[in-house]
Amino acid sequence: MKFLVDNMSCIHCKNKIEKALKDLGIKKVNIDLETKTVTVVLKKHTIQEVKETINSIGYNFEEL
Repeated sequence: MKFLVDNMSCIHCKNKIEKALKDLGIKKVNIDLETKTVTVVLKKHTIQEVKETINSIGYNFEEL
């Protein structure tokens, strides 16, 4: 699953999002600051769970 986080702008943002997703239990997370995209491999989690996690730490989630 790939999505856009349009207000992600720095390494701090990247690290914060990566940690939140890994804390959720998502093992494969790839973040590209240049394109402001996050790619994850979902096995037992839903898109809604990812969206809620991203939103809860102050970032905008937009599914691509």
